[in-house]
Amino acid sequence: YAADLTLNAVTSKNNAFSADGFGGILGYGSGNITFDNCYTSGTLNSEVMNTGGLAGVVQGTSSVSNRYSAMNISLGSSNGAGLIGKNMGELELSHCLYTGSFGVASKSDTVHLILGYNSSSVTMDQVYIYQPHLEEDSSLKDEGAELISYEELTTGNAYTGGDSSIFS
Repeated sequence: YAADLTLNAVTSKNNAFSADGFGGILGYGSGNITFDNCYTSGTLNSEVMNTGGLAGVVQGTSSVSNRYSAMNISLGSSNGAGLIGKNMGELELSHCLYTGSFGVASKSDTVHLILGYNSSSVTMDQVYIYQPHLEEDSSLKDEGAELISYEELTTGNAYTGGDSSIFS
């Protein structure tokens, strides 16, 4: 896990800095990537593309399971999300939860709370978002992810069968 991070990625005036990906644990990953039982919290401020609370970019076959993020993200560019900024392969998300704050300079179809930009395939199973002021039809909500209430979050019954393993 990575707790209480403060990460900043800004563009330089002469464009000397560029990043393929910027994330709480991983900037850019290629190949068979597995994140299991991981957690991130803190603040991530980014003016670069492909920013995520867990990973900026994943390419190849990737699996993210039992994942919790309380990363507070301020995004000034596109391809950004609470978990994965950009997917360029086969991505499977299961038993994931995002509870951090998420601020964006402008909304686009490549900015969401779970997965920013997807150029390939993604499956979501029991993927949850806790954002008390977010409307169900918000463009920030990912298709396949479910908004949960404070009551569902705090009782540990947000998952089928009361499985609260993501919280342990």
